[in-house]
This record gives sequence, C-alpha cells and structure tokens, in this order.
Amino acid sequence: MSHTTGDWESMRAFLSLVCQGSQAYQKVHNMPVYTPDLKRSAYDGDNKDGISKDELVKKGRGFYLMELGSFVPKTPPPFRTSIYKISQSALADLKAQCTPLGVEYVSSYDCMSPLLWVALTRARTQLHPEKAESQSRLGHPINLRSRDPDNLLSAQYFGNGVFPTMAGPMDARSLLSGDGLSIAASSIRKSINEINMDSIKVTTALVAPLGPTGILGYPVDFHDMDLMMNSWFNGSAQDFVIGDDLAPSTFRTLRPITGACFFLLCPM
Repeated sequence: MSHTTGDWESMRAFLSLVCQGSQAYQKVHNMPVYTPDLKRSAYDGDNKDGISKDELVKKGRGFYLMELGSFVPKTPPPFRTSIYKISQSALADLKAQCTPLGVEYVSSYDCMSPLLWVALTRARTQLHPEKAESQSRLGHPINLRSRDPDNLLSAQYFGNGVFPTMAGPMDARSLLSGDGLSIAASSIRKSINEINMDSIKVTTALVAPLGPTGILGYPVDFHDMDLMMNSWFNGSAQDFVIGDDLAPSTFRTLRPITGACFFLLCPM
C-alpha cells in the first residue's frame, strides 16, 4: 500500500485486516469485515471568491506551481538504514535543553527532531565546509485527523489525511549554535501550530485548476541541506499478530528513499 494514497491510520487498518484474515484462515473463522469511508469532501476547497493563482500560492504554505516535464528527479544516494533507541531519561534530558521560544511548549517530537536535524547538519558541514553558510529546512507531515474539531471527516475515512509543512529555513550556523536545539524545536512547534483544516482546503483549491501536466512543487532539497521527518503511529502490537507463533522476520523497503529521511517510532 502506497503512503501516497493512505496515511498511517489507513495503513494500520489495512495491515490489521491482513493479520486478522491470516488468523481467521488458520483458525477457520469468518473473515473480518471492514467498511471504509472514501469521502474526502471535508478536505475539498473552492475558489468562489475568484482569488488569483498567485494569491493562492501565497496562502499555500510554500508550494509553487511547476510543469511535470520540468521535474527531473535526482539519482538516489547509496541507501543505508540505522535504528537508534532513546531512553526515557535521555529524552527528559533532551527536553530540558529545548527551551520554548515564542511558543507555549515543545513536545518530545519537537525535541527529538532537532537532535537529528542538528546532527545531520553538523555531518553535512563537516563533509562540505562550504555549506556552513547555507540554510536548512525540515519538512514533515501533519496529522489533519487531529485538527478536525468539528469532526468533518469520518472516523472510518480511508485515505491520506496528512498535510506537509516545513520548519525553517534556518541558517546552518544557528542550528549548530548553543541555542540550536531550542531554536529548531520552537520552529517545528510553530510550523505545527499553523496547520488546520483550512490549510488543506487552500491547497486543493490551488490544485483544482491545474492542467494535466501541472503539479505543486515544494522548496526543499533532501540531497542538499534539508531533511524529511516523519512520525505517525497508533494502535498496538496486537493489531499486527498474523497467527500463533508467527511473526514478521524481515523488513524490506520498496526502493531507496530519496535524500535524508528519518522516522520516529513510538514503542508498541
């Protein structure tokens, strides 16, 4: 299942059904039944006021218009994955170093993300000293399901309920300064606080009039100084039991992930 068409809630439902079906087959039980809701009208935007494309772009949180033919993907770099674990005590120490600046609070996510952001920026500038004067952005998806106070979207919605946003740009020197963690954590929290249901409506209104070859671009370069952060999990380990004494033993990626990408996973 592609993450383009489904967020983690949808993927959790899909994978859970696969596991439930496996258990039902083994135990000769009835197969699970699930009725998804594909209606996404809560995300639909309109342009009844006739706002120009340029004005919509300004409201579109950094998107710009481009033609598909002008987009040339870069060759993915050598692919390598690593798994790191942070203890609760280390996380508490980290949060103590992240002083909220211009925001009411910073979350654990807001503090762990800058730790990776700063570490990656330090490594990049050591390998390429000329990039010390560059700027860096952190792109990350926001869960719109949790920003729907009027419950416009069905709890059974099966689709993608995320919206991309961006923290920064920030000077590499600022990230690597003594206050770098606090500055970055606060920037991430601000980028999250600014997102609501209207954010996606502006974007869909911008997409609606595009021609067949028109797409939205985002000013990030994960091969250069920017990075992608993702963290989205709900459910429990029981959702993914495929049968008695059976467990997944291998993790494979479909293809190399372009550029720098991190995932923060909560324990199940």
